[in-house]
Amino acid sequence: MKYADRFLQYDEEYTPKHHYHYHGECLEGKHHEVIVPSEELHKYREGALIQDALVSVSDTDKEFLLSGGCCIEWE
Repeated sequence: MKYADRFLQYDEEYTPKHHYHYHGECLEGKHHEVIVPSEELHKYREGALIQDALVSVSDTDKEFLLSGGCCIEWE
């Protein structure tokens, strides 16, 4: 998650479940937020492809975490 690691802030939260709340500006200058369950983030960090690891995260939010794009319309 190159963009998330370099440009976003995150909060680690434990209610109702353990998750990470990423937030910051996308490349278009708009504020955007993404919630990532900790077990999914762990799978990604261990080497799984983002589309296989972050199953509860939308394609738009995955793109935001990877590249900073958040206003992409997905078909």
